[in-house]
Amino acid sequence: DIAFKQIKNVQNDKIHLVFIGGITTSNVADNNYKVIEEVLKQDMIVFHIYPHIPSLLDTLKHHENLIIHSNIAKHKELIQEISKYDFAFSMSIPPKNDFLQAKTASGIKIFDYLSACLPIIIDNRHISMANMIKTYELGIIVPLEEIKNIVDYINQCNYNSLLLSVERNRERFFVDAQSNKLIEFL
Repeated sequence: DIAFKQIKNVQNDKIHLVFIGGITTSNVADNNYKVIEEVLKQDMIVFHIYPHIPSLLDTLKHHENLIIHSNIAKHKELIQEISKYDFAFSMSIPPKNDFLQAKTASGIKIFDYLSACLPIIIDNRHISMANMIKTYELGIIVPLEEIKNIVDYINQCNYNSLLLSVERNRERFFVDAQSNKLIEFL
């Protein structure tokens, strides 16, 4: 319910992004480390991470705008915890040799972000998810080559409108809404 989120104007405050999941520097899988490193250069961003394995974050800990949180085991508590941030973050550099994965993959974290009623910031190379975000107005698409301008992309959006659109459209992607299709498929 949108009532648990305070609608605010992100242009007048620090922008709080949240990321849940793993951080990787891989060359054969999605590399989100480099993207997060670039985002941390932005003074207006406070980046909250709920990592699976915090050890990869050691080289980023010197950034004052990075907050590494403890892993929350209970899913419902995690969703409630992340709901207090401004945007969810789902950007990574796709592997060069497996671009099909980037075109079609749908990370579970996207659905957790929607459960938390968070607008999502996603890159343009994860085509299937970016199309979903655009079609249902669930967030902002930032081209990877524009990551250094992420604050400009955020400031150009109508945050209140995004929040209302996420609240209105997110249930389309809940399991309950898709159970008949799943049963039919099985």
